[in-house]
Amino acid sequence: MCLDKVDEVTKEYTEGYKIFNKINRKTVSPELFNIHKRFNLHQWIEDPNYGERIYYDEYTNFYKSGFHFFVNLKDAYAWMGDSSIDCGVFKIKVRNIVASGKQRLYGVYGDFNPRDVEVGVAKEMYIEKELT
Repeated sequence: MCLDKVDEVTKEYTEGYKIFNKINRKTVSPELFNIHKRFNLHQWIEDPNYGERIYYDEYTNFYKSGFHFFVNLKDAYAWMGDSSIDCGVFKIKVRNIVASGKQRLYGVYGDFNPRDVEVGVAKEMYIEKELT
């Protein structure tokens, strides 16, 4: 999940939605990226890769890395589709937003109408609960 378009003025989100692989009732791992990393629910987590450059726009511009999340629940569900029985959509709290913008959501994960969706990138997240 990466931004295709970055907002000139970063939006200040406080919550969002993220897809995780379910390890057990208290532990999850990121879906698709660094799946060996484990996160506990109900605690603040800082991105260990925070600050690395993620390039976009034909590799001429960049934003700082962090936890990417969907702003709207329906977009998280569309991204997840039926990608895995072990995945779930989780509500998260976020702080220290480093970027916001749009990501192109293609039909590969259950949504067959490609469109730009709102996403954010945060230095820290708190995984609240599974919604699926």
